[in-house]
Amino acid sequence: MSPNWFKCSRCCLILDGRRDGGIGFAAVLTALIAAACAGATSYAAAAQWIADLPRSVLSRVGIGPGTPAISTLRRLVLAADADLLGKR
Repeated sequence: MSPNWFKCSRCCLILDGRRDGGIGFAAVLTALIAAACAGATSYAAAAQWIADLPRSVLSRVGIGPGTPAISTLRRLVLAADADLLGKR
């Protein structure tokens, strides 16, 4: 694992009251975008779509045991900097 990845993975955690240490920002953002592409039009619908994914898919995306709560999805969207995400 490269040192840069370690730094990024440590600072890109989203706090979720149900977990120790949080969940990866990129993992949740990926799942949230996939849910929106699949037709989810609310945080509740996105959370349910993510929860319905097979465990193997969630693991591959980087979401460990459990799935993100609706409040976690909402906080992620509100905290995301669209300008920063759009830069290469």
